Amino acid sequence: MELMADLVHDVLKRLKKRKVVLGGHSMGGYAALAFADKYPDMLNGLVMMNSTSRSDSKEKKLNRDRGIALCKEDHRVFIRQSIPLLFREEDRKALKDQITELVKRALRMNKQGVIAALEGMKVRPSREIILKFPPYPILFISGKQDPIIPWKQIKRQVERSEKISSYVLENGGHMSFLESPGEVYRQLRKFLYQCLP
Repeated sequence: MELMADLVHDVLKRLKKRKVVLGGHSMGGYAALAFADKYPDMLNGLVMMNSTSRSDSKEKKLNRDRGIALCKEDHRVFIRQSIPLLFREEDRKALKDQITELVKRALRMNKQGVIAALEGMKVRPSREIILKFPPYPILFISGKQDPIIPWKQIKRQVERSEKISSYVLENGGHMSFLESPGEVYRQLRKFLYQCLP
């Protein structure tokens, strides 16, 4: 996650951006938190979409290890099996084209990259401390039917500061930006106005 944060930092430096509102979905949220940890002065706001500040539980780490073992055998099987499970069951048919496209893109990753991503998520530290006294606004977007990150876990994290707001999508799963794009867009737009200097 720290490597990804450094890469984002390098891109922003090259683009001559001094302050940004940074957002990340799922693992992107973990990388965004690593960025917030390393480069807090560069943020005007932070968006955590279907993501958490907590580290993996023991059970989650075991699941990551199972995923890594499957990837070592054939990472393409892991990708084809795991991506549809990120969606609510009732959305899998309606969003079949988007799921097919995501699988196609993910299959371009090499085995080492997939394993490194799983390992990186498994070993990432808790960054709940960032939520205690954030100097910028933070928005959490979560899905009430998220099979990966339960919205109640997020609810407990956001109750700590008045600078943190939360939006729960009633019909959202883990892939809220595809499952409820209009609602997500409205929340992001509203939040970005709040972050303007």
